[in-house]
Amino acid sequence: MLSTPTHPTISSRAAGKARATDVGIRARTTSQVQAQAHIPQRCATIAVRQPSTISPHELHRRSPSASAVLNFCPSEYHVHPPHKGELAGPVPKPNVKGRPSDADLRHGALYVTWARKGVLTRLSQMPQMDVPPEEESEYRGLFNTLWGHISEMEPLLPLYACWMAEDTIKQLVTANVVVKQQRLYLGSESPRFILNLQTITLFIRQIEKLREAIAERQRTMQRQASEISK
Repeated sequence: MLSTPTHPTISSRAAGKARATDVGIRARTTSQVQAQAHIPQRCATIAVRQPSTISPHELHRRSPSASAVLNFCPSEYHVHPPHKGELAGPVPKPNVKGRPSDADLRHGALYVTWARKGVLTRLSQMPQMDVPPEEESEYRGLFNTLWGHISEMEPLLPLYACWMAEDTIKQLVTANVVVKQQRLYLGSESPRFILNLQTITLFIRQIEKLREAIAERQRTMQRQASEISK
């Protein structure tokens, strides 16, 4: 089980990275793309029901539905009496327009830590999933793709917390925590599954849509900055 995060700190270097102009996520490798191409038809139908794109303007008012599959409702984050060294009570989400300052990023990191703690308190309630042996190879291939997305987005969560809709950032934090835990389970001598193939597929597709929307938002901000400088 993951340990409960402690009070976060952000170095100047980390803050600089988070504030960098290019916040896009690196492209996936060819092998990972090929792995996604083999998603079963029964899982691919999930994507058909989802909108093909997410407008950058909608990042502030809608969010991926992947965490709903896991029954982690953002409005149900429980607040327990704090222990020594833990955050006391809810942390309000920062709401920043424009480029966040170092103080904004520290606030964003505190918020992400609080949201992560809310997921950790419920992680033990997740039931074990059944993954047939004949699907394990495909499962691990898709999980590696998902893990790549999650690990690349993790250092940017404090930045995203500054301007994303609250439901969206909470769902990204949920994905981060749950996928990390699943990775630990897969590395054990007796692997167990808390995510099934369907949920992994949904996570991948929703995160990819979100990445596209983030990239479009960044391009819009760059165009606006260019017009102002003229």
